[in-house]
Amino acid sequence: MPTPAARHLLAIALLAALSHACSRGDAGAPGSETCRLLSAAEVDAVLEGRAAAAQPEHLGSTPFAVDRCRWRTAERSLGLVVGRSPEGDAASVRAAFESARTAARRDADVAATADVPGLGEAAWWQSHRLANELHVLSGTTSLTLTTRATPSDLPPAALVDAARAALGRLR
Repeated sequence: MPTPAARHLLAIALLAALSHACSRGDAGAPGSETCRLLSAAEVDAVLEGRAAAAQPEHLGSTPFAVDRCRWRTAERSLGLVVGRSPEGDAASVRAAFESARTAARRDADVAATADVPGLGEAAWWQSHRLANELHVLSGTTSLTLTTRATPSDLPPAALVDAARAALGRLR
């Protein structure tokens, strides 16, 4: 049976370990770095309400490292997908980005596509009946912000602002 002093030290050690784990938050969760690209205020502005906790997820590592983070309110959702070239191959990221844009322009279900100037190296908007997507290219990284909303010809200003903020936080 431990002495009272030993129990006290054990309790302090346990509290320290719990404190350390809580301060880490989701730092070790797959996709958590993606979730930190947007602040709670930026997410809330896009969703027009207070979002539930972010849900990070690692989607794959080949040929690109792809992570996603999702936020939800009762009526809306926002997804952020980040794709990176592990080898630092900007040309392959650009090729994939352009291929997706070409495919969207040919898709009969897409209501609108439009270039979005002044955002990253290149950006484009895709809107269809199921979701709206803002695609942004920056070096060896591509971002896709997805919302479920009424189709529109251009992205909402809050979504463009969120994309700019995420670009500013990329490492």
